[in-house]
Amino acid sequence: MRPVLEARAAGMVTRHSAAARAQVRFTEDGPWIHLVVEDPGPARPGRASPGRGRLGMAERTALFGGSLTDGPTATGGWLVSARLRRDGEPAR
Repeated sequence: MRPVLEARAAGMVTRHSAAARAQVRFTEDGPWIHLVVEDPGPARPGRASPGRGRLGMAERTALFGGSLTDGPTATGGWLVSARLRRDGEPAR
């Protein structure tokens, strides 16, 4: 799934955290798939330069009727959470 690639490879997690790994979780809830990509941290020192990864993920998830949230965790890591339609149909 594209949000996993964006969250990990394109820098959402790696941009905001010094973690070497991230955990990916999928759950299903009726017509929805919930996707979470999270790393344990620690947070990278300083502020990451702005990019377009989050905007791109949010636009793609919204296109298919989903939603996206991301941000730091209480333990110093980074979390990206997407709720996507299971059938992959575009939003109407």
